[in-house]
Amino acid sequence: WDQQEGKDALELARLNEALMRVHVMCQNVKKKKIELEEEDKLDPDLDRELEHIKASCTKVEAKLVKFQQTDKKDNKAMRKRVELLYKDIKNLGEHLKTMHTTIHPHGEKWWRYRYEYAFWESLVLICILFLYLVFKGLQDLTRLAIDDLSGGTPFDGAERAQDSNKSLYHVWFVVFAAQVCIMFLISVTVWIAARCGFFEWLHATVEATNFPTPEWHHPMTPRDHRMVVQDIVMYFG
Repeated sequence: WDQQEGKDALELARLNEALMRVHVMCQNVKKKKIELEEEDKLDPDLDRELEHIKASCTKVEAKLVKFQQTDKKDNKAMRKRVELLYKDIKNLGEHLKTMHTTIHPHGEKWWRYRYEYAFWESLVLICILFLYLVFKGLQDLTRLAIDDLSGGTPFDGAERAQDSNKSLYHVWFVVFAAQVCIMFLISVTVWIAARCGFFEWLHATVEATNFPTPEWHHPMTPRDHRMVVQDIVMYFG
């Protein structure tokens, strides 16, 4: 019995220590939010997540006060308080995880602010539009060359008469097939660039020049650069 009481006292001491760490963390979160507001560095995304964390901290601290006021000998009441605290602490942990994974650069999320991703997205889109115009021009030149080669053949008059009777759906299908061909060529170009080490060179250049500014976040690895380009190609297609 004495051993069991000693074990329970040890577990209770560890629980109190953990709860005090949570309490200190909550106080630090509130102070940090005030500091960011005073320095005008609190953007809407971070403000929203900090408000969620602050609300969760308030709940945890209220439950902590009730837990400390509970009779330590009443095992049933203690167990109930611990369960309620566990739920609120778990909710607080989920909000902290959300802030670390959706606000701060983490894993595949290399940007901190949305305009940073929009900036790189715009640069990639400009390059893709340039490739599109190049392949579209080559396609038009190829079509004109084929028309010139096919002119004057015995089948030319029959083909022109048949073209005049084509429906609008047929024209749409031909245009759609031409666009699909161009997007396929752009995708192949991106694949060839990846195989030739273009994204490794691009990443090394961006790292060396701190483009566009040292304060801005940019893709952290060559794979991140490649994923941005592939995503924009799919969106464009």
